[in-house]
Amino acid sequence: MEFYKRVLKLHHFRNLGRKSPVELPLNSSFEKHGGLVILVGENNVGKSNVLKALTIFNDADIKLCNEEDYFKPHEKDSLLSLEEETILDHKITGFSCVDLRIQSKEII
Repeated sequence: MEFYKRVLKLHHFRNLGRKSPVELPLNSSFEKHGGLVILVGENNVGKSNVLKALTIFNDADIKLCNEEDYFKPHEKDSLLSLEEETILDHKITGFSCVDLRIQSKEII
């Protein structure tokens, strides 16, 4: 039986991954329930930011930053990664990765 492992990695994206990349496993054991992913956490820990990152991967027309963000100084570029491994008989048989880099440039 094939097993798919999906991981969302966030580095310097809003309040997530400031010191080191944050990895969020998108558990494939919920595939039979339509790919259900549940986010639970206290207020102001980044649940909405995770949803924003997932939306960015699924919608090519979305703006990565709102208008106010364009004029804020950014310390570092943001990196979003979505990785998927295909595992068969406990061996990795396939791997794919999509990286999105949000670069900030100084406006003069």
